[in-house]
This record gives sequence, structure tokens and C-alpha cells, in this order.
Amino acid sequence: MRDIDRPRGGRPLDSDASQRILRATLEIVAENGLGKTTIEAIARRAGVGRPTVYRRWPDIAPLISDAVDMAFAQVSETTEETDDVAAALETLLHKKITVLTTTLAGELIRQLAPHFAADDALGKALSQAHQHQQASLAPIMERAQREDRLNLPSVALATEAVLGIIYLRLLTALPPLHPEQAADLAALAISPRSESTPT
Repeated sequence: MRDIDRPRGGRPLDSDASQRILRATLEIVAENGLGKTTIEAIARRAGVGRPTVYRRWPDIAPLISDAVDMAFAQVSETTEETDDVAAALETLLHKKITVLTTTLAGELIRQLAPHFAADDALGKALSQAHQHQQASLAPIMERAQREDRLNLPSVALATEAVLGIIYLRLLTALPPLHPEQAADLAALAISPRSESTPT
């Protein structure tokens, strides 16, 4: 996400106010949808004046984009490498599913999904967020490929398959994945370690 607290000129902006504005944006979009989200409502929820918002974002589109970026950042965390690559993937997927099913991030994505194709700013935000998701999984998938344990022909396909299942369940009438299903999801991409598998 761009540095919203470093304007081109003048004094640096209050980062605490910026975070409150972004949080308020997430909450209002998650609660009411994009159509009912306004700068006025965001400023009121964040406890700031409208000029405070406009000093950081010229209109609502880039503000929504940065809020989306912040929400996705919660599900782009990497995890420490463990002895077993399948366990590393399970741990990371458990974190992603937990965030998407227990925080505002999942509801925000559901509310905004119908607008991504029609809104260039949101579409760009989604593309960047998806790249972050891929990047967080890639090192694990690459390690599985080196160990000859990747169940799909390429790292890219394995990454897309795992993310696709998560977001299919999030954005359709199907029940969302439960964090405890992370092990089953990891097993789709990476085979169990055998006695001959290198560590």
C-alpha cells in the first residue's frame, strides 16, 4: 500500500488518523456495501473532519482501494519455514482462512466482489492483492516442487488451485471453509512426506 502519511509537501500526516479512516472504511463497506459508503460517513465513524480524509485521498475510489489492500494484507502473511513443507502450508492456510472467516476482511471482499470488474481502481486493488496472495504461497509451493511433492504440474497452478477453493467458498452460497480444513486443502497441493523425501 502506498505511503498515505507522506504528502508531497508540508508536514507528515497523522498516521493514527489514517489508520482510523481505513478501519472506518472497512467497517462501513462490510456493514452497508459500497453503494452506501460515503466520505461523510467514513469521516464521522473515524472521528475526523472531511478535510482530513481529502488530504489523504482525493475521492472515495483510492480510499476504498487502500482499504482493500489493508484487508488483504491480513491474509498475506508468510509463515516460518518448518521441517515439513506440508505442515508449513497448512499453518499458512489456517491463518488465511481464520482471517477471512472471523474478521472484516471476508465480509469486505463479499461486499465488493460484484464491483471489481466494473471499477478500475478496485480491479487494480484486487489484482495487487491477488499477487500478494500468490507471493505468500509461492515459496512453500516451490519447496514442495524441489522435494518432488507438488501434486499439480506447476507452482502457479498449485497456488491458484488453493486460493481458488478458498475464495469460491467465500464468495458463493457454499459454506466458507473452516480453519480446521486447512490440512485437507494443503493435502490437495502437497503430498505427504515419505521415508525417501529429503528434509
